[in-house]
Amino acid sequence: MNKKAISKIRVGYSPYRQAFKEEKIAQKSEEVAASKEMLKLELKPPVIIATLFVLILALGSLYLANFNKMATKGNMLKRLQVSRQELNEQADQSNLYMAKVKSMNSIMESGRIDHMRKPANVDFVFGDSVIAKAD
Repeated sequence: MNKKAISKIRVGYSPYRQAFKEEKIAQKSEEVAASKEMLKLELKPPVIIATLFVLILALGSLYLANFNKMATKGNMLKRLQVSRQELNEQADQSNLYMAKVKSMNSIMESGRIDHMRKPANVDFVFGDSVIAKAD
């Protein structure tokens, strides 16, 4: 072999290896381009308006649910106050009826006194005297 032929031979060169390296480089550049496209986020006015509309609807429904809950509690409180007032009125009527039944006029008119007798001997007990003695 002559020197010209030896100088043309490259050490460690393989056409298959070179094609493999070029393919890897092309693949990596495609992945980088794809990742850049995936990170690109375009916010156009219709998308922003739709997002705000959905957000307003969600917050509005939460507000209405909370308002309904509070209104229901207020209505229940009002009902309890009315029933408490009715019970107080019934208690007052019962007390009035009991006072009427226990009054002296009611006892005199009932006829219970007609069957009573007057005692023959009345002994009054004073605070200084001894009521009972132990033997």
